[in-house]
Amino acid sequence: MNFNRNVWIVAIVALFMQVSLFAQTVTVNGCTLKVPSGTFMSTGNMTLANSGAIDNGGTINLTGAWTNNALGLINAGLGRVSMVGTSPQSILGVPTVFHHLNINNPTGVVLGSDSLSVNGTLLLQNGVLNGEPAGRSIYIGNTGNVVRVFGWIRGRLSKPVPVGNPTVVFELGNNTTYTSATLSFSAVATAGRYAARVFPGLHPNLGSSCFNVTKYVNQYWRLTRQSVSPANFNATFRYNSSMFVGSPSAPALALAQYSSSSWTYPTISGTPTVTILSATGASGDGDFAIAEGCIAPLNDARIGAFLLTEQPLGTCLDTEGFITGASVSPESNSSVITGEDVWYRFTASEPGVRIVVQSGTFDAHVELQNAAGTTVETENVIAGVGTEMLNHYNPLTPLIPGQTYYIAVRNHNSGIGQGTFNICLQKIADTQCNSGPGPYTMCNTFKCTNTGATNYSFTFTNTTTLQNTVLSTSLGITLVQLGALLPNYAYTVSLSATYFLQNGLGAVETFTILTPNACAMSMSPHADIFLRSIDQCSS
Repeated sequence: MNFNRNVWIVAIVALFMQVSLFAQTVTVNGCTLKVPSGTFMSTGNMTLANSGAIDNGGTINLTGAWTNNALGLINAGLGRVSMVGTSPQSILGVPTVFHHLNINNPTGVVLGSDSLSVNGTLLLQNGVLNGEPAGRSIYIGNTGNVVRVFGWIRGRLSKPVPVGNPTVVFELGNNTTYTSATLSFSAVATAGRYAARVFPGLHPNLGSSCFNVTKYVNQYWRLTRQSVSPANFNATFRYNSSMFVGSPSAPALALAQYSSSSWTYPTISGTPTVTILSATGASGDGDFAIAEGCIAPLNDARIGAFLLTEQPLGTCLDTEGFITGASVSPESNSSVITGEDVWYRFTASEPGVRIVVQSGTFDAHVELQNAAGTTVETENVIAGVGTEMLNHYNPLTPLIPGQTYYIAVRNHNSGIGQGTFNICLQKIADTQCNSGPGPYTMCNTFKCTNTGATNYSFTFTNTTTLQNTVLSTSLGITLVQLGALLPNYAYTVSLSATYFLQNGLGAVETFTILTPNACAMSMSPHADIFLRSIDQCSS
């Protein structure tokens, strides 16, 4: 059946009759073909050429290819195009905007054009709508939706995300398995879109995570955001045990998100199974991979050090580790003592680093070493169980970005010398003393090197009342009373000493005392003194 400029009036009149029409092929060439509501047209191939178009209010069933080399569907009528073949079909040519599109072909439909759009319902009744390997796009309009019976999509699926708390399902899969991603958003204030796509194989950067790269799900999901804000969501991913590599244990599976060249780890919700994993606390976009999670191996040598990834300051998504043995490890060079220290490694990206080790079962000792095995710093401030925080923030001995450093977590107390712990690593970019906008407080863990000083004098000036408070000290004297400082008033502080501080003699900074009488600072021979932003204090 061939419609062209010479017969288009006859075609329209004929098709206004509510009838069923059958043809092996239909070509619409340089005219508009109107299919009224209630009319069923069945054909093999449908081709639109020159300025050809279809105004479809009925149903067009195709067993062959859809080829749009013209104007496509003008959709004055809100009809349906159904791909109902029994051998592979194609959607070709210029990208088409469908109103209703039905995929009902068990052998699949290949998207050969750059994209297709659906403004009504995309019905995935049976078979795969396949836009791979080119990653072609299936775009669901703001008034569109997807109804899935048995089929799924390979390629890039883009969907709207409205304001509020919407749940958006991406009906994705590979050649043989339905592997959807479901995002449940929270408090979306600015509507937009998300696109999702799946990739086969091991994520190429998973080796820089703390995940087990020998036990994983052989696929990862890529999510891309457009305008959605805030973009916080819980996620559920589907897969199949046939996709397992290395026989991972399903309950041990975890989720890792790769974004901006670093990994984060959303919290697992419930227990993963051989077909589904759910997690909370994801946000933004990036790649999502599933593997056995961050469990540090028992090891006692730097050569077996477990890889950690630096996180932003204030972010602490933990890696789990464990220690056995009850005798006390020395403060350094204890790698010859078996079963008592667990080693980690990382590549520095900033001059400073914060190492946080939390344990409710043993007394941790933390040591930071450089690649040569020289101890950079150690930490065991908290006696017994609790949180150890090693803050290396020294402008005289900064970490060198790009170099590898090692962390040993050791048993410090023979009475509570074994158990599990969590460790995380955070970057510290600023190495200047007293820098940043504040508020400031006195704290006793950050170190600005100033050994050799003989006395110190702090002058606090209330910028509202201009009242001065002077605190002077010398070696061996403890500052414990800050009661003269009023809460919620802004102050400046001048720090003077008999040596040259890193930030210069008499440096001035602005800070606010939030809780008076809450901080103390001890001075002793070769002590470190410091004034730091509250969010950079460990206590």
